Amino acid sequence: MGLSVLDQSPFIVPEGGSQSDGGLSSPIPAVGAGIAPQGSVGVFVICAETESEAQRLAASRDLMRLRRYRGILGPVPPPEEALAYPYSLAELRRIEHYRRHA
Repeated sequence: MGLSVLDQSPFIVPEGGSQSDGGLSSPIPAVGAGIAPQGSVGVFVICAETESEAQRLAASRDLMRLRRYRGILGPVPPPEEALAYPYSLAELRRIEHYRRHA
């Protein structure tokens, strides 16, 4: 049995997935006999000693996703920057939406 491999995906979208599977400019080579990729799934995990530490670390991803939603690309901000960011009520609601649908 072989596995299809997707090296990296520039197709991450905040909601749904139908937009993410149609933009390949060239076929992805399959590893194995006659297996072609049908789609991809990404998993994001935060591990920490405590729930409060996990929430602190998750703040970095929250701010990064909020910035990407606004078209601001860049590195993942450190937790201290994310926790100090002056979120509006609308931004906090968007973050909660992201977390429910992550």
